[in-house]
Amino acid sequence: MVPPHCRHTAHAKLLTRNGNNTFAVSMLLYWIVNKLMPMRVSSESERIGLDMSQHGESYNFTDMEDEVDDDGQLRY
Repeated sequence: MVPPHCRHTAHAKLLTRNGNNTFAVSMLLYWIVNKLMPMRVSSESERIGLDMSQHGESYNFTDMEDEVDDDGQLRY
């Protein structure tokens, strides 16, 4: 029979190795996808706003003035 402290050490080593492998594979996949399709948007898109630059959505909150009370909560 294996002493308990040896089992815990082996378990900790396996968890560490699996964690390292998971991290390495995740970073490799991120790198490949980032090369094929960049994950970061341009600074111009950030300046405009992602809703507008990516989806063409814009929000006009002046239309909602009648729907908001004095505390800024929406009226239902």
